[in-house]
Amino acid sequence: MNVSDKKKLIYIANARLPGEHAHSVQIMKMCEAFSQMGLEVELVAPFRFNKIKQSVWHYYGVAPIFKIKKIPSLDLIPFAFLGRLSFWAGSISFSLGAWFYVLFKKADVIYSRDLFSILGISFFRKNCVFEMHTRYSGWGIFFLKRLKKIIVISKGLKQELVDNGTPSSNIFIASDGVDLNIFNNVGGKKECRQELGLPADALIIGYVGQLKTMGMEKGIGLLLSAFEKIKQKRSNLHLYLVGGWPFHVKEYIKDVGERVHFVGQVPYHLVPKYLSGFDVLLMPFPKNPHYIHDMSPLKMFEYMAAQKPII
Repeated sequence: MNVSDKKKLIYIANARLPGEHAHSVQIMKMCEAFSQMGLEVELVAPFRFNKIKQSVWHYYGVAPIFKIKKIPSLDLIPFAFLGRLSFWAGSISFSLGAWFYVLFKKADVIYSRDLFSILGISFFRKNCVFEMHTRYSGWGIFFLKRLKKIIVISKGLKQELVDNGTPSSNIFIASDGVDLNIFNNVGGKKECRQELGLPADALIIGYVGQLKTMGMEKGIGLLLSAFEKIKQKRSNLHLYLVGGWPFHVKEYIKDVGERVHFVGQVPYHLVPKYLSGFDVLLMPFPKNPHYIHDMSPLKMFEYMAAQKPII
């Protein structure tokens, strides 16, 4: 197939790339998958300050088979004292830039998981697809009704949209997943432990992911409390937590005892190695509507691919 014959998809992503959040992994892997399906893919993301100096391709272990276009946007995240203002300044400036950029580009599909960006574009382009990962209220619910194509990651999110007046025919359910290829040639438990500096003979239970999401607890406090009790029965039991912003790590680490290890953020291509090095994998999600009905966690599919027991 000639390049000129390919359908073109522009993916609008209001995300720092490379970045530590799971959504940045999902964005990169989606663009890779779209490209592998034969589409010409262009990922449009904001230019932002970044402490991660690795190549975006190497950081995620993604093949460079699509284009990445960085467009200017306000980046006030380093100014923590501004709080939510820094987030909104970045989001609005990026969305305005994305609207202007797409206005002059030919594409068969405009795709995004950023509601503000895709809603603005939908007023002058009809070929918009929104990928929905969380519930919306107020203006979000009102404007979602005008989108003709919405992909949701759970049945709960679809029902939420239908209950608020979005036609069921406009909604398609596609849960998150995992690229099984990233688990090829990872190595066995012994090899991974040696490479990562994990204790060779320990019984290791592990958690991989952010320590909080959207300001919500992910069960880390309960996990640490439970570990303090069960470690008394196993002298070789260790708990490893991979991921989490430094300020979240600081919040939890002050109350932990021995044999609890906060690894912090790691490049995504190391995640399969940590999973291979652990004995048991943990998902201590709290019981609330988001975790019960809405989410489709990437880590669950990664855990399953690692073929380890999951609690």
